Amino acid sequence: MLNTKEIIEQMKAYEIKSVEERYKNLSEKEIKEIFDMAENKEEIEFLKDNMDILTELVFGGLYMDRDILRVHVFINSSTDFEYNIGLEESNELTESILTEGLGICQSHVFYTDKNKLYEVAKKVLDDRLDNPEYVTKYFCKDEVVRLWVENRTKEDVINQLLLTDDVESLLELIPAVAFTTSKGTKVYYSYIDSIYF
Repeated sequence: MLNTKEIIEQMKAYEIKSVEERYKNLSEKEIKEIFDMAENKEEIEFLKDNMDILTELVFGGLYMDRDILRVHVFINSSTDFEYNIGLEESNELTESILTEGLGICQSHVFYTDKNKLYEVAKKVLDDRLDNPEYVTKYFCKDEVVRLWVENRTKEDVINQLLLTDDVESLLELIPAVAFTTSKGTKVYYSYIDSIYF
């Protein structure tokens, strides 16, 4: 007869031994390096209060720098986001922000300069101009009639909007500073209402 209680005890002993081995090889230097990357009291307190995230940072096996840590802590400590993200997703988002000046996470857009928003705006406006509610937000009745009479394409209308209006206003963004990169660049973020994100 199978002794399941004994098997459960062996499994527990195996897990305990694995955890002990993992921490036996962990040096204080590794922990200090992570906390040295945190530049403010809020980041340090967040790491101390969230052992699951700190454990992922220590044992995740992924590259880590101040900017990745800043993104990771910002998203995982903010109530604006629906769920915590993993270190790999933080790494990808940080790379996108630093190389392209733009990143998207959980219906929020991160950007270093509002000029980076034009490609996003083209996709969003392409969708929104199919919705009468948004058409009436962007144009009065006379303008709609004029566009119709002139047989303007949706692409022309989008380009006109992008030339004449502020891109943040068109996207109905409420930008706030998320953080400043290690090179001193401010990164803004805002919720963006779109089926694409």
